[in-house]
Amino acid sequence: MRLVKDKRDLVNSIVARAHHHEQEGAFSDALNDWEILRTIYSQYPGLKFEVERLQKRREQQTRSEAKTKLVEQIDACLHSGDYSRALGLLEHSTAEFPNDAELAPLEKLANDGLQRATEAHRLMTEGQGLCA
Repeated sequence: MRLVKDKRDLVNSIVARAHHHEQEGAFSDALNDWEILRTIYSQYPGLKFEVERLQKRREQQTRSEAKTKLVEQIDACLHSGDYSRALGLLEHSTAEFPNDAELAPLEKLANDGLQRATEAHRLMTEGQGLCA
């Protein structure tokens, strides 16, 4: 009887730890907890569902982090005036994030900046020609 109680307490503590990790956003740690539970007590109700759900959340988190990093890189390019690089990053991002509402305005800013830079260069060249 004590062995059953100890096993139940162990299972409950693993489930609680998995939920805690999930609340903290540590989806990989939560998945590890569920995998430990699978090893100890594979008949746990809803185990497969929990693992699949957390795998999806981890993938979403990874995707969100990748997009955030990309937007930061594009912003840095725009602020430094490297519009060509910004457009290159945006072009590369369309495959990974098609029709993304956050990236479209950045692309417009990059295109506008590139047009302004091209026009400024043209005017400067024309002015230098007139001065000579």
